[in-house]
Amino acid sequence: MTDANALATQVLPFAQDTLMASLKASGAGFWGMLKEATSVANYIAHAPARFPGNEIIPPLMEGLKSRIHTDKYAPSGDLRLVDVNNLLSRIAEVNNVLADAGEAGGQVKVFLYEMAASVIAAAGTGLFGSGERVTAGEAQFMDALRQTLGLVNISTLEDTATSVNTEQPTSEAAPVDPDVTQADAAVTEE
Repeated sequence: MTDANALATQVLPFAQDTLMASLKASGAGFWGMLKEATSVANYIAHAPARFPGNEIIPPLMEGLKSRIHTDKYAPSGDLRLVDVNNLLSRIAEVNNVLADAGEAGGQVKVFLYEMAASVIAAAGTGLFGSGERVTAGEAQFMDALRQTLGLVNISTLEDTATSVNTEQPTSEAAPVDPDVTQADAAVTEE
């Protein structure tokens, strides 16, 4: 396998894109964003136990933590300017980066998916984010992300993969309908 630190450095932009696309797809308001931030931090803190022996994920996590703390992960810092479909297209490139990484590479894809799921499932609709947990737009985004990453053994947000089986990943995942995610965002902001 290629040097784990070098792979983590190459994967970091895709992890950032995954996080940004998840935040955009969630459409959460202020309270929901607080729940999502806590959920992502908790997921990242527990990821080493989830993927023991994976040498790519620990340096990837450190890179994410340092970028988040310095606010370098947010393009312009305005989620309204984020195009989820553009980010999904860029995320598809992670398949090439991880092509020769074997099981560890598959686990990184699961890490990215589960990190996104931690954002999506963290807050619901409504004023304090306690309403419907996963909207149609969020489910559509997660399915597009699953297809983009080539994950066949994850079909719902509740599924977790103990062994990684991947299908041929595709950059041709069904595009996320911005009207659905915008409608979800309008409901979330109420």
